[in-house]
Amino acid sequence: MNLDIFKQVLSEASELYNKIPVREKTFMDISGYPHYENVCSNILAFYFNNKEEHNLNNLVINSLIKVLKNNNINIEPIKENDIVKVSREYTTLKGNRIDIVIENDNFVIGIENKLDATVYNDLTDYANTINSINKKSVKILLSLHNNSKICENTEFINITYSELCNQLDIDLLNYQDSNNKWYIFIKEFIKNLENYEGESEMEEEILNWLKENKKEIEKLDEIRQIAMKSIEKKEEELKNLLEEKLNLNFIKIWRGNTEMACYIDSPKKYHADATLNPEGWKIGVFTWSVANNNKAKQILQNSNYNIIEDDGQHRWLFKYNYDIHIEEVLKKVIEIYEYIENKF
Repeated sequence: MNLDIFKQVLSEASELYNKIPVREKTFMDISGYPHYENVCSNILAFYFNNKEEHNLNNLVINSLIKVLKNNNINIEPIKENDIVKVSREYTTLKGNRIDIVIENDNFVIGIENKLDATVYNDLTDYANTINSINKKSVKILLSLHNNSKICENTEFINITYSELCNQLDIDLLNYQDSNNKWYIFIKEFIKNLENYEGESEMEEEILNWLKENKKEIEKLDEIRQIAMKSIEKKEEELKNLLEEKLNLNFIKIWRGNTEMACYIDSPKKYHADATLNPEGWKIGVFTWSVANNNKAKQILQNSNYNIIEDDGQHRWLFKYNYDIHIEEVLKKVIEIYEYIENKF
């Protein structure tokens, strides 16, 4: 077996992992709708309307117009008193729906919004519909990634979210009002799109890497499975010994990707836990409710046990090498269980 190949694959995997951007949560993440096209279209339509209550006036619609000018589309910016009509799901001549239509006396802009979905729409129907409203019209395919090829031989121009968000960031520098919640929300909206764009790019890079290293990754997974079989044998042996010694019917096994745990699932709602991974054993107490967390912590603090690790739910009391005799692990699990059981 050529270990150098696997070292290289693991090194590349580590480099890829380190490139994954740290994601800052936005209000859209919390809402559960971080990248739904309809939600994005609703938000954009709200901000494109210069008479809506966001108090940003013409800023967002004019940011879009600046992006169009950068793409050699000549449209005059919206003035303060100009009337802008913004429609969602505008019905086409053939009964289809355009995501956003923006109208004023001088021009009409039709926007088909695409984040992840394939562009299957009848762009000719969309173009004919927009032209029927005003001959001076612009048709935009707004997308996360460059879709210029799809727009070839159509009347549509491709604008990316990156172009729009970059322009918005510039224009919003001149409007910083922390007391305006709509200013904060649009900044969050932009951040959400930037996060999603970065994640999509990383997904593509990771998928390409997986495709290129498919055989080596499959071999590494076989190695992992062999290791997990060894871990499983030890945990099953511990489970059998615990059942034999304690005569309990609530001793269970939990299986993770690279580790396993044998634990006593006490009716008092805590676990006496022995977790094993290739690094070795960790033995301690696991609780999941706030009340029991506090109670377990208090019991252990008043004991002779030393908490060597604490993640808020697991309180690890002992660590052992992988090859320690199973009887030593058994003895410690029973000791901890009996002590906590009497105090809980």
